[in-house]
Amino acid sequence: MPNIGDFWLGYTGVVMLTNAFAQLKLLQLADSALPIGSTAHSYGVESLVAEGQLGVAGLGQFMRAFIQESGQLEAYLANQAWQLADATAFDQAWLDLNDHAAAFKPARESRHASAVLGRRLLGLALQLEPLPRWQQASTLAQSHQIETHHSCVFGLVAGCLAIEAEAMLAALLQQMTLSLILACQKILPLGQVQAQQLLWQLHPTIKAVVAQTPHMMLADLAPCSIGLDGASMRHPLLGTRLFIS
Repeated sequence: MPNIGDFWLGYTGVVMLTNAFAQLKLLQLADSALPIGSTAHSYGVESLVAEGQLGVAGLGQFMRAFIQESGQLEAYLANQAWQLADATAFDQAWLDLNDHAAAFKPARESRHASAVLGRRLLGLALQLEPLPRWQQASTLAQSHQIETHHSCVFGLVAGCLAIEAEAMLAALLQQMTLSLILACQKILPLGQVQAQQLLWQLHPTIKAVVAQTPHMMLADLAPCSIGLDGASMRHPLLGTRLFIS
């Protein structure tokens, strides 16, 4: 066994890290400034604002629904991927999980955004630390011509770094929530302090979703139903757009 502060690489490419070092890597991977393009997407929020369906006053309620619905789906996918980090039967499970991710995203724009971010995150991870399992995941996707979705990649990367599932899920939901709040700041009169207050107030909702995720089954999930899918589909029709989706 490694000494405190050491790490070792298993045959599946799982790196065992001390908690502090693992958290440091998680902070980097969950940073909104990570160069994978997350700030270029609003996932339909820009359409809702342009149509007058969303404003600052209703943002808190909207974000809570977003975390409980879209966030729950992404958390489930990430948790399943996390469990595949050292799985012996990896190949088909990885392909199926990404197929499920695509199937639960009826809006082409959101589905494409998820795939682009996943592909870029996996590519960046391989440049940072080319672990065998990450390479296996990338090679499988290329050979079977499927997309690797962001939440699936995030969970797999965290699992291979031996980051605890609860911490991984909280970081993913925080990242998703913050990205959407930052998008709102560009298209709504939402100040920096207001944005941070909003994110802080959403922590109990994030905590509840994290707690529920290990008990979720695929049959319990449903596509987003808070209007984001429809808004994403209408996004290309906007006369002026700040975001890709």
